[in-house]
Amino acid sequence: MLEELEEEYPEAVPYIRTALEDHGEAWVLENYFPQIAQLGVVMKVPSVEELPFFDPAKHDSLSEQEQRERAAAYAAYRENLRTGHKPEKSRVLCQLVLCATSAHSSSNLLSNTELTTLHLPTD
Repeated sequence: MLEELEEEYPEAVPYIRTALEDHGEAWVLENYFPQIAQLGVVMKVPSVEELPFFDPAKHDSLSEQEQRERAAAYAAYRENLRTGHKPEKSRVLCQLVLCATSAHSSSNLLSNTELTTLHLPTD
């Protein structure tokens, strides 16, 4: 089925073929961008429209702008996983912790503040 793509995409076709065998055509089309298209970083990968079982009447594909937005969202997600928190919410978290600890003694407040600042990203 993928023989016509093998000449132009010799590195990517084995991965696509394995995904087809393991999951089927519907899965490949549904998960092409988050799973298979990422191979485009290290090798030439066909667009989803080039797949022989892609039917534009039945299947949707992402526009170039949608692909960029999805890539940006994945990059932000990976950064959040790497740092352990969302940077835009870290200051709110710090304020909440400081407000919650203000009822304790000043020595307790200092130790809790030090713990809180360990979780904040450096600017």
